[in-house]
Amino acid sequence: GATVLRTAEPGGTAVARNLGWRHARGELIAFLDADDRWRPRHLDVVSGLLSSAPEAVLAWGSIELFGLRAGAASERLEASSRPVDARIISAAVCPVPQMTVIIPKRELDAIGGYDETLKAVEDFDLFARLSHRGPFVGCREVTGDYRQHEAQTTRFRSRQVAIEFVHVCRRSLEALRPVLAERELADVEEQIRWYWAEALRDSWRSGVGDTFDVLLDMHALVPGSDPIVRQWRVRRMLFYHPFRLVLTVGRRLKLRQ
Repeated sequence: GATVLRTAEPGGTAVARNLGWRHARGELIAFLDADDRWRPRHLDVVSGLLSSAPEAVLAWGSIELFGLRAGAASERLEASSRPVDARIISAAVCPVPQMTVIIPKRELDAIGGYDETLKAVEDFDLFARLSHRGPFVGCREVTGDYRQHEAQTTRFRSRQVAIEFVHVCRRSLEALRPVLAERELADVEEQIRWYWAEALRDSWRSGVGDTFDVLLDMHALVPGSDPIVRQWRVRRMLFYHPFRLVLTVGRRLKLRQ
């Protein structure tokens, strides 16, 4: 009974999601990726949040992790029955998993849907822009299961993710400058700086040198990042290049054998 839509050519998840919600006939749009699960009450509970808070532009339910990691997920945005201003948190990190949200179709229409130039962080960008339209509302009841696996594109092991992450953060920061007080802007800058530094650490520990180099080279887009950059450049000079030398020598020896 499902309607299957096909894109004219491969264009990424943003293109596919835009095609889907624009063909939908209902007033509310929900998303579910193939590797995640909704619990039986998900649609009733989350759509009910929008009914009780008509000013909200997005509703979500809490999730549990399964797969490589299991258990309760750490909340980035406060889950409560009252709507919250999500502009600050959404400027630095994707506030909620996409598979747990319900969004009124009119709100997607208002912001033009997903940015189809993005290939990896389209949900992060969508939520950041949507947060300027109104508050988000969520609940503590677990309504979905979010699978953890090695192939997730949200991990900072991809050069594309790293590049798009920094650019979306910067775009969000510039959008907030005219509307936030100086102290609030300082909080946003601190958040962006913290998540950027976390991405650096993640790519370093994962041994993905290209992604690490890209993130480090984009430091000019991250406010107040100079002290962090100096520390990492020293560390890279002392540890990273010798490590690559060992790998290179090891590969050559293996080829000779």
